[in-house]
Amino acid sequence: MQGVSEKQLSHYVAWVMNYADFCDDRHRDYWGEDSIQAYMKASGRLNAEWKVSQAEDAVRQYIFWRKGQKESLYVSLLKELEKEMGAAANSFKTLEAYMFWAEKFLLWSGKERGWDFDDFRTFIKVIVADQGVSIASQNQAISALRCFFEKVLKVDLASKPQTLRAKKLKVLPSIMSRELIRELFQYLEGVDLLLVKLMYGCGLRCGEVYKLRLGDVDLRKAMVRVMSDKGEMKREVFLPKGLCLELKRHLIFVKELYLSDQGLGLSGGWEEYYLFPSLSLSRV
Repeated sequence: MQGVSEKQLSHYVAWVMNYADFCDDRHRDYWGEDSIQAYMKASGRLNAEWKVSQAEDAVRQYIFWRKGQKESLYVSLLKELEKEMGAAANSFKTLEAYMFWAEKFLLWSGKERGWDFDDFRTFIKVIVADQGVSIASQNQAISALRCFFEKVLKVDLASKPQTLRAKKLKVLPSIMSRELIRELFQYLEGVDLLLVKLMYGCGLRCGEVYKLRLGDVDLRKAMVRVMSDKGEMKREVFLPKGLCLELKRHLIFVKELYLSDQGLGLSGGWEEYYLFPSLSLSRV
């Protein structure tokens, strides 16, 4: 402890132990400011002012030190999760989501050891009941925590998390009329409009459009290849002829970006270049 002599150390330890007993007897949170204030008030009735001041200093120094230890533990656990997922060749998006839920769980639990399925189950109930997360987010959190528990915490959950998974309600798709589609297009322009037209005209999802590379689009045959994350072709779809001219104009702009990136020494051929590249560089 900072600024504490060896002579005072035993007194500081005694104050911390006394504070712990105080919280245990009253079922209080050790780390809460209201618990510290309640302890100081109780100590003030029994001790001189200098002793109360010493008690507060002891408790606050201990809490500051323990919180630092806990944060270091959490950082090391998250790094271990990142390492495990990297070894399994997970995508950056999956890694980011799993790290988010693991950190959120650790901060919620406040524990430093002894995590079990009860903690797992309670956390899922909290994010659903109190925070109102979607069904997709709920199931993503379950997958993330299962990986974290089994790979990092070494807790075998068997099939227990499956009981927490929520099932999506089956909803019949609603079809937008041509008039409504035209009205929607009026609010868009440029690349945004082209993106939406591709989604509508080719039946593509958002993620599929963003991942399109120049080699996936064949203007001569008016076809678009939709590829999986593993580089395998999922399906081929027809490209509406009305979009071919717009795509040709778009490729003039894309080529300028491509040549600019090549000038910066960035690797990659023309066919691997994104159809809708970002205007800013990023490292993943």
